[in-house]
Amino acid sequence: VQIKGVTGELEQVAKDAIALQPNFAYTLEEVQDNVVRVFDTGYFATCQPIAEDTRDGVRVILKVTANPELRRLVVTGANALPQRVVEDEFQEQYSKTLNYKSFKRALERLNSWYEERGIFGQVVDADLSEAGECQLKVQEAVVSKVTLRVLDRESGDPIKGQTKPHVIMRQLSTRPGQVYNLRQARRDIDAVYSMGILEDVNMLPQ
Repeated sequence: VQIKGVTGELEQVAKDAIALQPNFAYTLEEVQDNVVRVFDTGYFATCQPIAEDTRDGVRVILKVTANPELRRLVVTGANALPQRVVEDEFQEQYSKTLNYKSFKRALERLNSWYEERGIFGQVVDADLSEAGECQLKVQEAVVSKVTLRVLDRESGDPIKGQTKPHVIMRQLSTRPGQVYNLRQARRDIDAVYSMGILEDVNMLPQ
């Protein structure tokens, strides 16, 4: 079995991943399984098996293309997510051949950062160019408007409440332009409920 397309450490990574041995007969499915094993290392963008006839039998060549090196990271759409958090996650991956598995784990940790803080946001796309620039697209739920609606206890229909809206609204820390935060919303609910004038309080993002 011969590896073409890379040398040095990456060539060894590919060789260590495959289970094909000389002087054994292999089915096409078994060869394909080894292609998958090479992909599973996370370092390669392509892996093409080629069968070459020789006087000693068939030589299997795996023609591979390594992922580009991660050289630059551009983040768009992140208002709540600090740049420092992003840089910390990818710092050890810069100027190295990108490993998709490590890269994916870093993205998952960014999504966990949102979840742990109750912030409505996530990484929705990551596009890596051949030049090594990664465009990281983040989507966050930004509050556009906060409105008050009082419902009838029996029918559930909207009614005009006895308390002036501004008296209730001034208890809220959630404001338009902020990224919606579930923890902050719960604190707002508790603040309004503690006024003792409403039986039930909910904040519903729409």
